[in-house]
Amino acid sequence: MAVSKQLVRSKSGLRMVTTSAVMKSPFELEEPQWEADNCCTNCKKCGTRFDFLKRKHHCRRCGQVFCNSCCDNRLPLPRFAFVDPVRQCGPCSIITKKENEFFNKHLKAFLNGGTFTVSVNDNEPELGAMYICKLTPDHKTITFEGGNATPVDSFTISSIKDLEILLENSNDKAGVPIGIVVTYYGTENQVEKVKLLVAATPNKKQSIAWIIALQKGISMINNSNG
Repeated sequence: MAVSKQLVRSKSGLRMVTTSAVMKSPFELEEPQWEADNCCTNCKKCGTRFDFLKRKHHCRRCGQVFCNSCCDNRLPLPRFAFVDPVRQCGPCSIITKKENEFFNKHLKAFLNGGTFTVSVNDNEPELGAMYICKLTPDHKTITFEGGNATPVDSFTISSIKDLEILLENSNDKAGVPIGIVVTYYGTENQVEKVKLLVAATPNKKQSIAWIIALQKGISMINNSNG
């Protein structure tokens, strides 16, 4: 499904946002409320007092007020849908750099999809059936394309309850993933489970990259939710 977006200007900068809040990507966050200028006499980090020469600057991620030296990092901030790099404080820039790895590297693999054998709720996988698992362009839903195989229900990113990475060597926590078990809330909030195993195909590396992308994306969302 194509996502309709529009360019809007806020006091923080230009943002490319969806025309409907319902279509907003689960990876995006709401723009923070800015701390009022008249409530801030000193930099939040170094304590320098603001005056005519020491100007106030708002971090576009947390909304707090800093001096120029403590808020001089200009980075892309896709989680807030900014078009251009924006000013951020030191702690926020560290978080943003980690998140940008997902947007710059892993999101593309997530959208491209991977090929897996699939079993639902601990049932045996259909013999010979393989599915292409993809994230939809609006970033909201994981779908299964299986040709003549038995259809597998899609589910939303926001419905995911838990992930379990299956490793080639279960004793090696840094090992190569061979699959993933996704637990999510289905119809009427019923807990469902789907197991994806990397299929023995020429695009095996792509499927492994898809698992890593799913894990990175959900981890980013969960960290934002506290």
